[in-house]
Amino acid sequence: MKINFISKIINYGLWQGADSLYIELNDSEFKVDYHSQNSDDLILNNSAYTKFINELKILTKHQKLDSGSSIYFKINTPINTRTVCLTSIAGKEHKYLIKVIEPNSTSWRLSKLAINSDKLKTIKAHLKKENNQGLIIVSSARREGKTSTIQAIAQEIKDLNLNILSLGKINDQIPYIDKDNKWLHKIDSQELISALNKNQAQIIINDLEDDNIIKALIEYSLNSDKLIISTLKADSSKDAWSQLLKYQKDKGLTKKINFILHQKLFKRLCPHCQAKAQHNSYEKRDLDNLSLKYNLKDVKENSYISSGCEKCQHSGYIKKVPAFEILSFQNPHLNSSSLLSDAYNKQQLGIISANDLLNITKI
Repeated sequence: MKINFISKIINYGLWQGADSLYIELNDSEFKVDYHSQNSDDLILNNSAYTKFINELKILTKHQKLDSGSSIYFKINTPINTRTVCLTSIAGKEHKYLIKVIEPNSTSWRLSKLAINSDKLKTIKAHLKKENNQGLIIVSSARREGKTSTIQAIAQEIKDLNLNILSLGKINDQIPYIDKDNKWLHKIDSQELISALNKNQAQIIINDLEDDNIIKALIEYSLNSDKLIISTLKADSSKDAWSQLLKYQKDKGLTKKINFILHQKLFKRLCPHCQAKAQHNSYEKRDLDNLSLKYNLKDVKENSYISSGCEKCQHSGYIKKVPAFEILSFQNPHLNSSSLLSDAYNKQQLGIISANDLLNITKI
């Protein structure tokens, strides 16, 4: 299978430290955006467009790659053979996301969380800053999904060779205390702070949503130079901030917030049985009202539904995907638009359904 051009642009990114790339192409320009802070992006001429399309036809066996669907293939790198996932995120406009899967690794990374590529770059650059301290909060109304997000953040930081300690077990690669969580759930705030003061870890991670633990970590963040990463139950990023103030009314807390990353999980539409949605009159009315109220383009224009097939066990869905919003007082460059806006972008790409947007507004 000859995919020399695709292999070259992927290997160029790997050489620069990027494990994923975003491609936009049209008849006159081929743009490659590598997801690495220090990498050089590429803008090539129309001959690159032709090469990419011809090799993509080989990979897909001349089948159309619909929006939201993925293919997997192998490439040879100077070190080893790697598996590549190529996802069409806007088939008609020729936009693709290519991710190189790490061999023998199950570690979560931020690139797996479907965060907007520009915002992903900004967050990763922020995490690489020296002397990060204070609080990073991962919030959601439900517990589901938050552990994966906090694992992804932890893995990005772990790559910087910093000492990390988790309260309870996050994964096998991060040292932790109190495997069974029996001691932590009985400890009071001052006892936990005293224990953390004796530890040399630079970063403390917590996904135990226990009031005493969260209160202690917030207080600890005000009086230490360590970075605290914790989950929190909340309905939005602003609600998460309100929850933090209930634990600690100290005005200095504002300066200690790195950022609040709020998320909500949605069922991901199966790309193998996906088609344009046909809405009834009531759904059309509700979607038009949604577009008008939140200043969105016509939601119905790119509305998809999956009818069910063998690959999704006739459910119409494959796994789940999060939508995010980010709030930061000290680092406004990290702030993002609302969770609804992120979900709308995913809906327009055929990743989630239009009805999911309606459900957000009912929260």
